[in-house]
Amino acid sequence: MEERGNAFQLKHMEEQTKAKVKGYKAEEKQILIEIAEFDLLQHQNEKLHVRLKLASLEHKAATSESLKEREQRKQKNFDTRMAMEDIMRKAGSNYIIFL
Repeated sequence: MEERGNAFQLKHMEEQTKAKVKGYKAEEKQILIEIAEFDLLQHQNEKLHVRLKLASLEHKAATSESLKEREQRKQKNFDTRMAMEDIMRKAGSNYIIFL
C-alpha cells in the first residue's frame, strides 16, 4: 500500500514538474520574442540615426551655401551702391545717397 502511495506521489510530482517545464518553455518563448522585438527596434533606431546624421549634414551644407550666396549678394549690392555713388560724384550731382 505504501508503494502505491509513493508511486502516486512520484507520478504527481512528475506531472507538476512537467507542468512547470511547460510553463518555463512558454516564458522562454515569450522572452525570445521580446528580445527579437528589441533587436528590431534597435536596428530601426540605428537606421534612423544614420538618416538623421545625413539630413543634418545636408542641412549644414545647404545653410553654408545659402550664407555664402547671401554674402555674395550683400557684396554685390554694396559694390553697386559704391559704383552709383562714384557716378553721382563724377556727374557733379548734389544728390545724397543714404546707405
